[in-house]
Amino acid sequence: RPINDQWVVGFGVSAPFGFKTQYNPGWMGRYNAIKSDLKSVDATFSVSYKVTEQLALGASLIAQRTSVDLTNAVDFGAILSNPATFNLAPAFLPQSADGYARIKGHNWKWGWQVGASWKPTAVDTFGILYHAKIHHVIHGQATFSVPSQVQGVFTQAHLPLFQNTAGTANYSTPAYINLSYWRKMSDRLSLGVEADWTQWSSFKTLTVNFANPYQPPSSEVYDWRDSHYLSVGGDYKLSKQLTLSAGVAIDSTPTYTLTRSPRVPDASRRWISFGLTYKPLDNFKMSLGYAHLFVNDANVNIASATQDRLTGYYQNSADLLAFSSTYRF
Repeated sequence: RPINDQWVVGFGVSAPFGFKTQYNPGWMGRYNAIKSDLKSVDATFSVSYKVTEQLALGASLIAQRTSVDLTNAVDFGAILSNPATFNLAPAFLPQSADGYARIKGHNWKWGWQVGASWKPTAVDTFGILYHAKIHHVIHGQATFSVPSQVQGVFTQAHLPLFQNTAGTANYSTPAYINLSYWRKMSDRLSLGVEADWTQWSSFKTLTVNFANPYQPPSSEVYDWRDSHYLSVGGDYKLSKQLTLSAGVAIDSTPTYTLTRSPRVPDASRRWISFGLTYKPLDNFKMSLGYAHLFVNDANVNIASATQDRLTGYYQNSADLLAFSSTYRF
């Protein structure tokens, strides 16, 4: 919303980070993951200032809500069969007494971003954006489903383990930088390039500390790396109302084999995308887009907390369909 010739304010809601995977409860990797659902949603309050006709600066205050819902099976058979930990009857064998664990929580946190747009000529536009890391302390609940014979052992030993309890976890959404260039080649054709860097190396471990002092922390090692994204695309105006779009991209993954988890069996991707935009009014438009992601095979070789090892690979691909509408005041 323009305030005057120099100042503009805006508000938006977006989901910059998120993933979800879900497996059959009896699958072979159930001790590593069954359901994994993480979402970060940004409510962004922005202001920009036109320094000159060529240069504009912007800043945003961000209210970010991050929610986590993680489940996995627990191999109580392996826990109770370990003589270093328990020496109890009846005897248990690994994978003979499965239970279930769920950790669910969320947190609100403030963040910020800054950016600039530079138009050195009437047909060229450069953009830069920096989105700062946002640190969360996730507060939530841990719930456990424990087989009756296992619960009997804990009760007999006076061990208040795997009881429902509150918990907290530290998690940060990463900082990222976006660089872009757009050139209007003619009245009909425009081309652009975009490069992103995301500081995923800040995501090392996900550790949940429980309010129950007898429950040891639950920790998963990720040790991710920074990721990079590069895309090239363009628009072609068939008419004043209808515009076609297309683009390609390469997108590196922050994961690697030594710590890749079935919660996020990610691998590097190549994108190809197509879209069209219909603009029936000068201040209103609707856009439809489709993208196919060619994803590399993702090798997995990881152990659960009870040293059940999952080895194999994922054959990944994805199709994305998106619709948006924009009204300018």
